Amino acid sequence: MSDQSKTQVARLGLSDAEVLQARARFGWNELPRGQPLSPVRIFLRQFRGFLVVILVAAAIVAFFLGETIDAIAIALVLALNAVLGFVQEWRAETALEALRSMISPQAVVVRNGSETLVPARDIVPGDLVVVSTGETVPADLTIVDGVEIHADESVMTGESLAVEKIVDDMLFASTTLVEGRAEGLVTAIGSETQFGGIATLTAAVDRKTTHLQRRVGQLAAWLGGFAILVAAAVVGLGLFVGRP
Repeated sequence: MSDQSKTQVARLGLSDAEVLQARARFGWNELPRGQPLSPVRIFLRQFRGFLVVILVAAAIVAFFLGETIDAIAIALVLALNAVLGFVQEWRAETALEALRSMISPQAVVVRNGSETLVPARDIVPGDLVVVSTGETVPADLTIVDGVEIHADESVMTGESLAVEKIVDDMLFASTTLVEGRAEGLVTAIGSETQFGGIATLTAAVDRKTTHLQRRVGQLAAWLGGFAILVAAAVVGLGLFVGRP
């Protein structure tokens, strides 16, 4: 088949049967969903550190020994630490949802030879997508036709100026067409898009710890163990000399 014939076939878009076959192979055009965590669970996770456990125990002991001021002071420190940690983790947990909201909810595709408005998650590789001024690109596309195409790619690159595009250039998912009209063949959807790669990395951030975090954790364990030994020595010495 000649290139001209291939272009003519592509302009007709996919048939319903081809769409079903592609979806069975590639899935839906959507970003992966992380394991949802309740705010209560995230808050309780702030009390699992070794030093935090020691402080909790210290606050309880101080309270039952009648050292109310000390117990309140320790409790305030624990509460402040928990709130700060909760805010940071909650932002990380909701970052992926914020990225998901940047994906266009609907898109115009050419199927069975005619333009059709479909949910963006229904798009599959090989679809012919039509994007107009002001619309968000629903997937990674290779431009096959268009007029005066300028895309805002700041969501990916941080560049504030619109980028001019021509035939055979790429339009990336979640970028916006600020001028012109483009027709493009879908080359990647969901997490396989450039934007999807960013979202995947964002979702994986809280599953890994840096070298500094590991070293700080080791230091905290050493300090906590040393504090327990000192406390035990003080108690033992006090009992040995007959202190109450």
